[in-house]
Amino acid sequence: RGVSFTFNSTVPDSMLIFALVDCVERAVENLLSNANKFTSDGGNVSLSVSVVNAMGVKMIMVEVVDDGKGMTAEDALRVWDDEYKGQSDSIGSGLGLPSVKAFALSEGGSVWARLNEHRGSSVGFGFAGNGVEEGTCEESNRGIRRSASETEIQSAHTVV
Repeated sequence: RGVSFTFNSTVPDSMLIFALVDCVERAVENLLSNANKFTSDGGNVSLSVSVVNAMGVKMIMVEVVDDGKGMTAEDALRVWDDEYKGQSDSIGSGLGLPSVKAFALSEGGSVWARLNEHRGSSVGFGFAGNGVEEGTCEESNRGIRRSASETEIQSAHTVV
């Protein structure tokens, strides 16, 4: 299809983020899958990760921006609902974004969907990256340390 994917991160290389790796990966995959589904051949999709300090809590912000067909203002309000399914020629269950929302909220975060000024949309989630409760996803707690060359996964059964 020729869709171009780019990645940008402002997370410091030395920062250790405690999160349920499987849940974060699934959430990112859901956002990227939707962006790819609604982006035309030859379009662009970008994934950005950043850290913000919100009232003393480090929040990990993940956002996917595409230049696809976009969504209506009503769609932007409803994409997170269990009953909502966007209009696409691709097959899907429509459960991806509600599961992203469930993860983000369970980790003290939030979700958003915005219309881009010219075309496409921005969809993302944020979550507290300083600890997790065991059992909110299928697997054990793990920490992710992002480096410029690769992602290193470390077991982190005890969050300090």
